[in-house]
Amino acid sequence: MTSVVGTVKVVILADAALPRLAWEALLSSQPGLELSGTASNLDGLQINALTAGQTAVLIDIREALLDKVTQLATSSPTIGLLCLVDAYDLNQIVSLLQAGATGILSRDATLPELSRALFAASRLEIVLPPELSARALTALARGSLVDRKRT
Repeated sequence: MTSVVGTVKVVILADAALPRLAWEALLSSQPGLELSGTASNLDGLQINALTAGQTAVLIDIREALLDKVTQLATSSPTIGLLCLVDAYDLNQIVSLLQAGATGILSRDATLPELSRALFAASRLEIVLPPELSARALTALARGSLVDRKRT
């Protein structure tokens, strides 16, 4: 990833109140990140006002994640979408990328990793777990999901 330049606007989309508040508290003190809002669902997300400049949406949703990513990517294609997942599943990663996610990060990642990922996602750079990136990009280039027997 390249060095940090400018301020990144971050919007938090989390379906549960406590994680939303925790992300807000953690990210509001990070240099170069400007918290631009939080929402529990797509209806509460005011993304249209954030299209100018570097913007990333941190998506911490456990249900219908793929549907939400598809809707956001369609309505706001110039905004980075960073999805948090419980575990790295190659098929889920490829599906999320195909839906328009800019990056996928484990909920077990560190705060510096999250900050770097938000900066990269805001520049529309793909953020993937290093151990699966080559396989995920190969599957994505082929336009298909990966055989589960080999994951």
